Amino acid sequence: MVLKIKKIHIKALRGIKDAEIELNSNSLLIYGENGTGKSSIVDAIEFFFKRNISTLKGRGINFQRHGYHTKCNLNDVRVDLTFNGNITLTRTYNSFSPVPSQFKKYFDLAQKGIFILRRGQLLSFINSTPAERFKVISGFIGVESLDKIENEIKNSVNSLKRDIDVKEKRIEQILSSISQTVGKKISDENEVLPVLNELFEKNKLPQLNSFEDAPEHSSKMFSIVKENSENLKNILILKEIQQETENINIDLYEGVEALNNKVVVLLTQNMKENMSIKKLLESGKEALEIEKLENKCPLCEQNYNKEILSSKIQKRLQLLEKTSEDFSKLKEELRPITVEIESWIGKCNHILKQIESFDEFKDNKVKLQEKIHFLVDFKKKLKLTLDLKDQIPLKGLNEELNGIEKIFESINKKSKEIISKSDITDEEKKFLELVETLAVATSKIKDIMDLNHDLKDLESQLKIANNVYNSFLDVKKSKIQSIFDSIQLDIQDFYSLLHPNEPHNNIALKISGRASAELKITSFDREDEDPRALTSEGHLDSLGLCIFLALVKKFNQDCSLVILDDIVTTVDSAHRQMICKLLFTKFKKKQFIITTHENLWYQQLIKSQQVFGVNFKNYTITNWTVDDGPDLKPYQIKLDRIYNKIDSGDLACAGNEGRQYLEWILEEICKSIDAEVLMKARYTAGDLVGPVRHQLKDIVADAEIKCQIKEAFRELDNNSIMGNILSHSNLLAGNVSPTEVRRFVKSVKKNT
Repeated sequence: MVLKIKKIHIKALRGIKDAEIELNSNSLLIYGENGTGKSSIVDAIEFFFKRNISTLKGRGINFQRHGYHTKCNLNDVRVDLTFNGNITLTRTYNSFSPVPSQFKKYFDLAQKGIFILRRGQLLSFINSTPAERFKVISGFIGVESLDKIENEIKNSVNSLKRDIDVKEKRIEQILSSISQTVGKKISDENEVLPVLNELFEKNKLPQLNSFEDAPEHSSKMFSIVKENSENLKNILILKEIQQETENINIDLYEGVEALNNKVVVLLTQNMKENMSIKKLLESGKEALEIEKLENKCPLCEQNYNKEILSSKIQKRLQLLEKTSEDFSKLKEELRPITVEIESWIGKCNHILKQIESFDEFKDNKVKLQEKIHFLVDFKKKLKLTLDLKDQIPLKGLNEELNGIEKIFESINKKSKEIISKSDITDEEKKFLELVETLAVATSKIKDIMDLNHDLKDLESQLKIANNVYNSFLDVKKSKIQSIFDSIQLDIQDFYSLLHPNEPHNNIALKISGRASAELKITSFDREDEDPRALTSEGHLDSLGLCIFLALVKKFNQDCSLVILDDIVTTVDSAHRQMICKLLFTKFKKKQFIITTHENLWYQQLIKSQQVFGVNFKNYTITNWTVDDGPDLKPYQIKLDRIYNKIDSGDLACAGNEGRQYLEWILEEICKSIDAEVLMKARYTAGDLVGPVRHQLKDIVADAEIKCQIKEAFRELDNNSIMGNILSHSNLLAGNVSPTEVRRFVKSVKKNT
């Protein structure tokens, strides 16, 4: 069964306060002047499927402010669509009816919004940039997920490039710093060792073979300077202490506090008890699987139903699983804190050992020892937290951590004071400078080596990522181009139907670049031209329509709905007739909703419905007011409208339209029998009766038929006087009776 809309009910949306339209699963055609609410009906259907309206997007324009009727509010908005089987679904701004499973494919396609073509969108297929055109078409094709994957891979590539750039700049900064330390411009890490050896040679110190030998080399240098060696040894230790206590910042408390909040929640949930129950249930589940215990509970030995008990245990385990996951996450978050505490204990012990031989640090030793005891005790308490026996002991933690920072700051300051008061020779100063230069250079070279190692890994990852990205692009491009190739045949077929024997063919959609869709056409034997170069605006409009319809045919097979909102403004009458043929022969199973403000196109569509045997509900919007919205009237054929005007007493208008009706029929007869008519912009009945009479006299041989034709023309001649009287302002028109006007109209109908 093809799913179709039976009824549309719209409330408080755009220019519609309350309107109901019966379709009975037919297509819908609506004629109305601009500003009478046609597009509001289209907006309502788009809102129903998407909860938004695509035309209400822009700076300061949105559905929340402009989507509802000016006399209502946002919560009043409601659209009901009734489908086959009298199933009605409702969309409000805050709710949407559950979609029946049999409607899923239809709704999946409709919710993408690719069933509507508005005048404003028509030329976007043609006039947009290749990138914008690709975006429009990709919405039909459904490659959004591929675009997301592509963007993720591209972001990874760009992220790797940024990481490489950061590390390369960091190496440049380190080399600049080394240059300042050694007093010579260094452009590459391989230049550092020769420059250092130049300094060592100048000061009669041994050469350094590699930075791996730097610690041993410092000892060799120290052994050369024998005078005041103990003093130098102490200064070197103090410099190391100074370096290790510089700018200490223990950034721990806030993270511990945040974790403790999670601990409190889990303890409140009786996590420990839950974990015990979970273990018990898991053991019970295993026991139930033992065949010999099939009929008795392993704990109480009472009879039980194995399936029921297993089901209950499984449900309880599922409830406890979330708690277990939270506990596991907490343990993972607590481990790094434990590791960091251990690191600070090690650092404090190391500093304590270094200052042990210096009496100047007597007070610092005592205080630092106390802090070490605190950290060790805090680590033990963290173990209790990991076992969910207690909260993290936050009391006094921040003060203790700040105390450690102050002790390190004091040690650093005192180290500098001791060094400044030391009595050393110029030779020893030079030696210390060289030792410090070697230490700094060694440290920075290690940093560069680490960075180069990271760079090598990143460059390897980037190479792989680029290969993946380029391969993905090639495959994606190939697949999309194959889709383009498949719809090109339909585009060309539809376009040729609209423009037979015209010099435009070989329409092609081509992927260019990463996400661009170029449109080419052969015009006047010039190949691969942009359609805008050699075709009219009407041709461009129809080409855009052909692309839209080709996409609908390819990708909307499970959605019968197609909406065309005022799309033929620039297309001439002859080509509009061909559009009718295209729609009603190639898309017979679709349910169209077509709106127009042009009466000629409206009449062509109505006539084509009869010719091609398609079922429509045809409406005319006769008026629009802010209070009542559009006044929708079912379409009436010309004769019915004339008779209604006679019945209402509007005789002049009825007579005038009767005369127009006669002129229209005579003009159609002239066309069908090739009557010779003098070329004029507009024909009257008098211009047409003579040529029709003359041509029929020549082509009709049967005497009886000739007699009937002669009598028909005699009656028309008599009644045409009535049409002339009613079509002009004169005194006679006021004396005409409804019966006479009706007789005139019936005569026109009977004799033509």
